[in-house]
Amino acid sequence: MDNDITLMLDYEYYTENKKRLKEGLIHSKDKLKKKIAVLCSGTFGETKDILELFLLSYGIEPVFYVGDYNRCFEEACFPNKEMEQFAPDIVIVHINNRGLLSRFDEASYEMLQKEEKRLEDIWNSLKNRYRCSIIQNNFEYYPYRVIGNGARSSAYGNVRYIERLNEYIDTYADNHKGFYVNDLNYLSSLYGLLNWYDDRMWALYKYPFSIDMIPVYAKSLADIIKSIYGMNKKLVISDLDNTLWGGIISEDGADGIRIGSDSPQGEMYEQIQRYLRYLSERGIVLAINSKNDYDEGISGIRSDRSVLEEKNFSKIAINWEKKDINVNTILNELNLLQGGALFIDDSALERDIVKNCFPSIKVFDSSSPADLLRDLETNDFFEYSGLTADDGQRGKYYRDNIERLNLEKEYADYDEFLISLDMECICEELNEKNMDRVLQLLNKTNQFNFLTHRFTEDKIRDIYKDKTYSTFVLTLNDRYGTNGIVSVAICNTRDDTFSIEDWVMSCRVFRRGLEYMMLLIMCEVCKVNGIGTIRGYYKESDRNKKIRHFFRDNGFIEGSFDSEEMVQEWVCKDIHGLEKGLRSLVHMSLTKR
Repeated sequence: MDNDITLMLDYEYYTENKKRLKEGLIHSKDKLKKKIAVLCSGTFGETKDILELFLLSYGIEPVFYVGDYNRCFEEACFPNKEMEQFAPDIVIVHINNRGLLSRFDEASYEMLQKEEKRLEDIWNSLKNRYRCSIIQNNFEYYPYRVIGNGARSSAYGNVRYIERLNEYIDTYADNHKGFYVNDLNYLSSLYGLLNWYDDRMWALYKYPFSIDMIPVYAKSLADIIKSIYGMNKKLVISDLDNTLWGGIISEDGADGIRIGSDSPQGEMYEQIQRYLRYLSERGIVLAINSKNDYDEGISGIRSDRSVLEEKNFSKIAINWEKKDINVNTILNELNLLQGGALFIDDSALERDIVKNCFPSIKVFDSSSPADLLRDLETNDFFEYSGLTADDGQRGKYYRDNIERLNLEKEYADYDEFLISLDMECICEELNEKNMDRVLQLLNKTNQFNFLTHRFTEDKIRDIYKDKTYSTFVLTLNDRYGTNGIVSVAICNTRDDTFSIEDWVMSCRVFRRGLEYMMLLIMCEVCKVNGIGTIRGYYKESDRNKKIRHFFRDNGFIEGSFDSEEMVQEWVCKDIHGLEKGLRSLVHMSLTKR
C-alpha cells in the first residue's frame, strides 16, 4: 500500500486504481476521525476524493463539508448554520489566484490592501466562529506576466504582487498558532507553471490547475494535516558506507571515503549529511546501524569532512550484529514504534530483511544519493507544524536515556537503579509558558495516551480559562539533566468525582514511575477537596495497547462502557488504598510550582 500511495501522485494511476485503493484503506481500523471543511474558489470534488485517500493512508478518516463554489468570504464571514452544525476540526481555504480580487493585468497597491483585508477577515472570522485549525494556500504566479521580467521589478508587476501577498500570508502564520500555509508557490515552481495550469480545464470545469497536479495538491494538504496530528516520522536509522559517505571505510580508510566538495559523488553525500543534520536540529532522532568495526566506522563520523557529528546521533550501533536485530535494539532503547521510523541502506539484502521484519518501517535505497534526497522530499515525512524548545533538545534527551539504560545494567535491583537516578518531578499547572509544549505533547503522543484526543490551541486556552479543570504538567529531572515536560493530565470534578479526561506521557520516560507520581498527585488533590472517587477512561488504539490494563492493575474496577465511542470507564473509590499502593512505586521527589 505504501508503494500505491507514492504512485498515486500520478493522476492516471489514481483513476485506474481509486476503487481498489479506497477499499484497501477504509476497512483498516484505528483511524483518527476528523471533520474537514473546505472553502474554495474552484472545483474541489475530485480533489476531495484524492485527499481522502492520502489521509486514510496516514491513519486519518476524514468527513468533509465542501462550501459552494467561489463563496469563501461569504461562508467564512457570515452565519452559516450548516457549517456550524458540522463543527470542523480544520478549515481548508483554497482561493486560487483566479479567485483573487485582482487579475494578472490589474495588480496595484490599493488592490493588494483590499486583498489582504479580505483574507484576514476570512481567517479571523473562521478562528472566532469555529475555533479550529486553518490551512490557507499561498499563491502561485499568474500564468501570464504580460510585461516579461518587468513583472517582478515593476512596482505593480503581477509577480511582485503575488510575492507581497505571499509574504503577508507568511507573516500572519508567524503570528497565529493553528494557522498553516500550503505552499503552492513552491509546488508550482517544482513542477513548472507550464504543467501547473490548464486554461481549458478552468474554462470548462473551474479546475484551479491541471488534472495532473490535483494529486500533488491533495498530498500537500494531507501532509499538513498528518503533521498537525502528530503523524510525522520521528526516527531515521542510517547505514554508513555508501549512505553517509561514498566508499567502504574498512577498505578506503577515513581519509579515502568520498564526502565533501573534492568529488561530485562526495558532494552529494555531503548534501545527505546536511539534510539529516538539519532534521536532527529540529527534533528528528538519528541512529546509526552499520556492519563495521566500531573504531573504523566512527572514524568516518569523526572526520573533519563529516557534517554530522556523534552528538547528532541518539543511538550508534556499529557492530557485526544482524541489522534487523540492531533495528529492534534501537527501537527498544529509544522506546519508539516502528511506524515512526525510516531505514536507509545501500544494500538491497539488508533493506529486504528490515522490510520483512518491520513492515511498518519505511525503507529507502541510498545507493544513489540524488535519488534518496528526492524520495525523502517527495514523501514529506517531516512536515513542519511548529517547534518547541523541547524539539531542539530531543536528540540529547534520547542520548541521555541510553546512558540511563547503561547505568541500569549495573544494578540487579530495578528499584535501586531508579533511586540512583536522583529523580525530581516538577508539577505545575497549564500556563502561557508551557502551553505550546502541552499542545504538542497532547497531539503527538500515541503510546501512553488513554483517549488519543487531539487539541487545537483554542481548546487548550478554553481549558486554561475554565476554573472547573485541574491541569497537571510534569517535568522530570535526574542526574543526567532534564527530560523536559513529559506528561500532561487534564481533569475535571463533577458530582464528587475526579475525572481524568485526558492523560499523556512521553515514551522517553517509560518505566521511571512518573505515571504513579501523577496518580499520587491526583490522590492528594482529591483528599484536599474531599473527593471520594477517581474515574479514568481508556479507548484502545493500535498504538496504546501497552496501557490497556493500567487502571485495572492499579486497583480501579470496570465501570460503564460507551459502545458508540468504544470508551471503557474505570473507577476507584478507595483513594486511601490507591495512594498507599502507589507510594512504594515512586522513587522521586516532588516539587510544586
